[in-house]
Amino acid sequence: MEDQELQKFQKETFPTIVWGTGLLMTLFFVANFYFPENLASLYLPCGLSIATCIVSYQLHKADRFRLATYVLVGGQTLAVVAFLPSSVEQFATFYAYLFLLVISLAGTLINIRAIAGTTIFAIIATLITAVLTAGHEPVKFYLLFIPLAMTMLMALTTWASSYYLTGMAQWSIQNQQKARRRSDELFESQQQLKKAHQFQETTNIRLQEAYGELAQTHSRLQEAEATTRSLYTKEETRRQVVETLYRSSRALSRSLNLAELLIVVLDYLSGIVPHDRSSLMLEKGGELETLAARGFPNQINPLNVKMPIKEGDVFHKIVETMQPLAIDDAAQLSSWQRVEGVPMARAWVGVPLMRLDRVMGMLSIVRETTEPFTQEEIDLASAFAGEAAVAIENALLYDQIVKFSQDLEEMVQMRTEQLRQANTQLERLNQTKSDFIKITAHELRTPLTAIHGYGQMMMRDSGIKANPMWQMYAESIFSGSERLYEIINTMLDVAKLDGNELKIYPKPFSVAYLLKQIGKKFEPFFAERNLTLDIINLDDLPEINADSDALQKVFYHLLINAIKYTPDGGKITVMGYYPPCSQRAGFTQEGIEIVVYDTGIGIDPEYQELIFDKFYQTGEMALHSSGKTKFKGGGPGLGLAIVKGIVEIHHGQVWAESPKHDEVNFPGSHFHVLLPVQYNPN
Repeated sequence: MEDQELQKFQKETFPTIVWGTGLLMTLFFVANFYFPENLASLYLPCGLSIATCIVSYQLHKADRFRLATYVLVGGQTLAVVAFLPSSVEQFATFYAYLFLLVISLAGTLINIRAIAGTTIFAIIATLITAVLTAGHEPVKFYLLFIPLAMTMLMALTTWASSYYLTGMAQWSIQNQQKARRRSDELFESQQQLKKAHQFQETTNIRLQEAYGELAQTHSRLQEAEATTRSLYTKEETRRQVVETLYRSSRALSRSLNLAELLIVVLDYLSGIVPHDRSSLMLEKGGELETLAARGFPNQINPLNVKMPIKEGDVFHKIVETMQPLAIDDAAQLSSWQRVEGVPMARAWVGVPLMRLDRVMGMLSIVRETTEPFTQEEIDLASAFAGEAAVAIENALLYDQIVKFSQDLEEMVQMRTEQLRQANTQLERLNQTKSDFIKITAHELRTPLTAIHGYGQMMMRDSGIKANPMWQMYAESIFSGSERLYEIINTMLDVAKLDGNELKIYPKPFSVAYLLKQIGKKFEPFFAERNLTLDIINLDDLPEINADSDALQKVFYHLLINAIKYTPDGGKITVMGYYPPCSQRAGFTQEGIEIVVYDTGIGIDPEYQELIFDKFYQTGEMALHSSGKTKFKGGGPGLGLAIVKGIVEIHHGQVWAESPKHDEVNFPGSHFHVLLPVQYNPN
C-alpha cells in the first residue's frame, strides 16, 4: 500500500518536473540568443534535452513511469555530455548549473535508484568531459575541480535528501493510512452509538407498547395454537394426498388390464378427493359409456350405460373448454337429470380425461351434500386424471394389441393348416403325377415297340419302297416312333429324378470327347437350319470323374434347347473353362465350367429360374412347332429339369443368363454348367 502511494505521488509530480526541465532549457537557450558565439554549441544539448522531455512525457502517458524516469534523467545527462564548450571556464559555468539541475531533478523524483545511477553516470561523464576539454594541462584540471567537487557534493546531498524525503513520504503515507483507519473506526463507532441510541429509544417505545400488547398475546397464542393444529391437519391431509398420488401413479403404471385399471382409478380417486360416489366414462362413437362406478346403491348398476352427447350438456362444455366443470348445487339446476333410487347429487365436478389435446372421457365426482369442491381439490383431481388418462390409453392400446395378436395367431393357425393341407395335396398330386408318368411310359412302350418294329419292316419292304407315298408314310411312322421313344425316356428320367432313383456310375472320362460326339449327332440338324456350332477350349479341360451317360443327357438337352430357340442362320458356341470363369456361392471344389452360348431370342430375367422347373415352357404353347429341332419347336418341357437334376446329383451347379427376351433383335442366352473334377458321393 505504501509503495502504491509513493508511486502515485511520483506519477503526479512527474509532468511538472518534465515541463519545468523543458522550460528551463528553453529559457537557457533564449538567454544566450544575443550571444551568437554560444548558440552554435547549444543547439544539440538544448534540442536533446527538450526531445527527452517530450519522449518522457509520452511514456508517462502510456503508464510506463519507470522507463520515463530513466529516459528523462539519462537524456538530460546526455544533453550535458553533448555540450562542447569553447573554454574551460565556459564548461565549468554551464556544467555546474546543468548538473545541479539534473541531480536536483533525480532527487525531486524521490527515486533512490535513479539518483545512484545518475550520480555514477555524472562523475564518469565529468571525468570524460574534463579529459576531452582540458587534455594534459594540469592548470585546466584545477579549474575543473570546483564543478567536479560541486557535482559530487550535490549528488551526495541530493541522495541524502532523497533518502530522507522518501522515508518522510513513506512515514507520511503510513500516518495518513493510520489516520484514515482511525477516522473510519471513529465514524463506525459514531454510527454504532447512533444506532444504539436509536435502538434504545425504539426499545423503550416497544417496551411501553409490549405492556399494552401483552394482554392480547395470550389470546393470539391460543388462536395460533388452533391455527397450527388446523395447518397441521391440512398438511397431514396434503401429505396423505401426495402419498396417495404417488401410490396411484405406481399402481396405474403397473396394470395393463382395462377392467382392473378402471377399478384402481376410482379406488385411488376416493383417497385424493373426498366424495360420495364417482364414475368413469369414455366417449365412444358420439356417446358416453360408463365403464366403472363406485358408491352407487347395490340395486343400481350404472355400468355399460350409454348416454348420447348433446350440445350444451356438461360433457360437451368440458370438451369445448378442456377444463374441469364444477357445480356447487346440482339440485338448483332444472336440466339436471335425477336417477330413481340414487341419492340426489348436490356438489358435482366433471374432470376431463385428456390425452394429446383430446378429451377421451371424464371422471364424474359427486357429493350428496352442498359442500362445494375447492379449487385445490379440483386441481388434485385434474392431476390424477392426467395420469389416469395415460394409463387408460395404454390399457386400451394393449387390449387392441392383444386382440390383434389373437386374431393374427388364429389367422396364422388357419393359414398354416391351409398350407399344410395344400402341401399334402401337392405332395399327393406330385406323387400321382410321377406314378402317372411311370405307368404311362411303361404302358406306351409295348405298343410303341410294335409300331417301331413294323415301321422298320415297312421301310425295308421293296413294294413300299417302290411307291413314294407309302415310303413317305413308313418314314413318318418310324420317325414318330423314334420321337415317342425319346419323350418316354425323358419322362422316365424325370420320374427317376423325382423319386431319387437315378443311379450314377462315375468313372474318368474326357468332356471334350463327349461334347464332340454329341456335336456330330446334331450335324444334320445344323445343316438343315444353316446353324453354326463352335466348340472352343475343350481340349484344355482335364478329365473328370463322373457318369458320362448322365452328362451326355445334360449336354444333349442343352444343345437341343439352344437349337430350338436360335433362328435359322444363327450361331451356337460351346466353350470350356478351367479353372471356372464364374464364381457361384456354395461351389468351393476344383471344377470345370462348360458354357453354351446361343444367338437366340433370349430369356426374360423374371423366368431364368423357372425354366428349370418341370413342364415349364416360355411363350404360348399353341404357337410352338412340333419338331424338336425346329425354331421355337415344342416339347414336354422336361429337358432343362433333367439337366438341373443330373448336374445337382454330381454336386454341380447350372444356371442361365440373358439380358432380355427379344424375338426381333435376338440378344441370345448363356447356360453355365459347373462340375467338380472329382465326384464325391458324400
